[in-house]
Amino acid sequence: MLVVESAAHRLSRMPLPASLVGELVDGGAHRTQRPVTGLATGTVRLTVAFTPAAGQKVDDRYGPATRLQVSASPPGLLLDGAGDDVALDRVLVLAADVPEGVLHVTAHAASCDADPAIEFPACHLNQQGWGVPVRITADGAHEVRLPLLG
Repeated sequence: MLVVESAAHRLSRMPLPASLVGELVDGGAHRTQRPVTGLATGTVRLTVAFTPAAGQKVDDRYGPATRLQVSASPPGLLLDGAGDDVALDRVLVLAADVPEGVLHVTAHAASCDADPAIEFPACHLNQQGWGVPVRITADGAHEVRLPLLG
């Protein structure tokens, strides 16, 4: 087994007990998977809610402060709404003939110190990506809300 020691810029070899040599160790217990979201066929509203951290405000001094990228696997799951745009909400059109898949959502939002007395405010780019497993059902939701915390 190798261990990455990034602060020391090195790889270290860790000896394994003889009883584990050749054994398959399942690391699946340490995976995090989002539960499947039931969505309705047709139109679904996707909203990423962004709240800047306390003492900060959205920084739109140099143009749009937000960006939202949406795609899906399989690609045929999305009939409309895929792509890259600045608004943090979007209307998606889901295919009726694709029973399940994953929505891939990435959001960015810029924020800076809100106090005008600070001459050189600290600024931050808040970003997060989600893989949202979905299943298309007749009684599924018509909205997906995801939080982007500052």
